[in-house]
Amino acid sequence: YCRVSEQFLRYVVKYLGQNELDTLMKDVARHVNAWTLKQKESETAKHVDLPVDAMKYIESMLALITKHYDDVNYVISVKWYVYLAEVLHGESKNRFSETLLECVSTGGDITDPLCLH
Repeated sequence: YCRVSEQFLRYVVKYLGQNELDTLMKDVARHVNAWTLKQKESETAKHVDLPVDAMKYIESMLALITKHYDDVNYVISVKWYVYLAEVLHGESKNRFSETLLECVSTGGDITDPLCLH
């Protein structure tokens, strides 16, 4: 699902609007959440990591959105963006953080209180 969504996201960003982007990414977040809950039920661990391939696609989607909007105040304010960023770990989290920091360093003033702290 993440692989297909990542490809479809390119179309949505290029040709459609904010509502369609939100619909797609909320659906991705719901799928990730459902998978995580299912894994937690079948394992004794409290924390479940996504498979590497899924993280790669989520990382790619978040990077595309970050670069497209180039506005850290906006992307940090969107619930699904923050949720999906939180499920990343390891190298995917590091690369995503680098992309977000590039957005911060090239963008305008940061006004979001969460970002300021």
